[in-house]
Amino acid sequence: MASQVKRVANQEVQIAEESDSDEEEPTIEVVEDGSKGGGSLKPRKRRRLKCYLVFHGDRASRRLPHCVRVKCPRDGSWDNGPNGPRLLKETFVKRYAEVHPRVPLEASSTYLVDEFGTPVADDDKLALYVQSEGVLHVMIGSCAQKGPGNRVIQWGYNSLQSKEVIEPGPLYSVARARVVSLDCGWLHAAAVLECGQALAWGSNEFGQLGTGDEVKSAEPVACKVDRDIRLKTVVCGSYYTMAVDDKGELWSWGRYQASNWPSKFADTWVNGYAKRGELGIKGEKIALLAGGESHMLASMESGKLFSWGYNEQLQLGIGDEKDGGQMKPREVKFKELTKENPVASLACGGLHTIVALKDGKMFGWGNNSEGQIGHILRKNFGEPQEVSSMEHEPAVDVSCGRYSTLATSDTKCAYFWGSLTGSANQGAPSTGPDGEEKKPDEGEAPDFGGESKSKYGGGAASRMLAGAAKQLVGTDVVLGAVGEAHGILHFKNGCLDGWGYNAYGQALGRVDKRTDLIEEPKNCDLGDVYKPSSSVKVLGICTAGGTTTLLVSGEDQD
Repeated sequence: MASQVKRVANQEVQIAEESDSDEEEPTIEVVEDGSKGGGSLKPRKRRRLKCYLVFHGDRASRRLPHCVRVKCPRDGSWDNGPNGPRLLKETFVKRYAEVHPRVPLEASSTYLVDEFGTPVADDDKLALYVQSEGVLHVMIGSCAQKGPGNRVIQWGYNSLQSKEVIEPGPLYSVARARVVSLDCGWLHAAAVLECGQALAWGSNEFGQLGTGDEVKSAEPVACKVDRDIRLKTVVCGSYYTMAVDDKGELWSWGRYQASNWPSKFADTWVNGYAKRGELGIKGEKIALLAGGESHMLASMESGKLFSWGYNEQLQLGIGDEKDGGQMKPREVKFKELTKENPVASLACGGLHTIVALKDGKMFGWGNNSEGQIGHILRKNFGEPQEVSSMEHEPAVDVSCGRYSTLATSDTKCAYFWGSLTGSANQGAPSTGPDGEEKKPDEGEAPDFGGESKSKYGGGAASRMLAGAAKQLVGTDVVLGAVGEAHGILHFKNGCLDGWGYNAYGQALGRVDKRTDLIEEPKNCDLGDVYKPSSSVKVLGICTAGGTTTLLVSGEDQD
């Protein structure tokens, strides 16, 4: 399909001034030559979707102009409605009939394709496949049947609205968006769509939404990435966002330290993305990517492993030399990691790192104060240490919280190390002099830890014993994730279990008034939002801050 698509070179991207007209009918402009001068997107609060339609029929016999420029109605019914692509095709067919009435062309016999060759179904959100002044291609034939789009479900802490607790519910603004990758940071989230576009929402005090400003948004907004870049995967750190495109190149925006931390890397990461090759991995294609609070990890298609960011707890795995951090990625080497035995899964925690190799062996380095890398010694390790307790049960997937690690084995058993309520996580959200909960300042989040003497850590005695040996937390587990202070498990039968800190309902989907801390995994009850079923597949789980986000397929959209 992509080979049939021809791009309109150097398409100008600009938004015209809106008039006060109440006109809602689409307007059509014939463009004999699709080539126009370059430009840049200038966002406005009020925008009207305009696009070029490039016809791929027999132009010699049908004499249709090269391009047809269509201005969609100003009310947004086309770009965000469920029938935008169909209405756009009908508009094109109408213009076609005016030019060549003797050769009929039906809207039902055509389909649309975006600039990257992705088919656009009639019920897709048009605005997600074409930006203002973008290009769509009109093809002869019928579009392949596309199933219902994925659903994004969120619950827990809400930093953007007056109501602090988010009841479990779908993110309707990305309905029919066909999300393929999703991740959450401390107070923000980002998603990559089938069409290669990235959306982000939440706090934006460090430019982590990728909009080029510091304006927060409760609804998903488009990340400003070059028009010719098609993203495939997104990863969020605490205050930054990274994405990998279809060429295996890295793009990043935001900042990977809090405002009161050293600003060594701020200039590179605030309000923009790094230039290609700037981070020292030019020529390598990224296969897997992970981000922690202040460090990053990338596995390449060549089998090499790189890390960069802060290194105060030796979380980069490049030796025992403590320094302020590495802006340029450095290769992490150990004998078990080879081209034939590359990284199969990786994760960055608050101050530690965990990888699982193709043969199922797990290795960790960095901070081990809570036993989160599975070593009996409570110290920092600057070089990879094998998690010996997983020798006879290969790991296939790993996830890291601030002071915890979760691994799923090839037998679908989920094992836990460390603490969800460790020493650095202790304490519920701070309270004011009157005893009422103190609201966090802009850019801050409550401490999502909690005081506890649970088996998962919390007291001095338990921290001495809890983390070295693995703890079985579930069987028949398909997918799991741990965050700052809570974890979620997804089972083969579709059920969800949660445990850890639950003051905002982030672990169970509801606030448990009896206790803020769920010591054992318990069933998550999301009501009608999510019905457990073996036919419903959870594609991704994000447990960052006090929020849980699911990426779910196999359900009909509203």
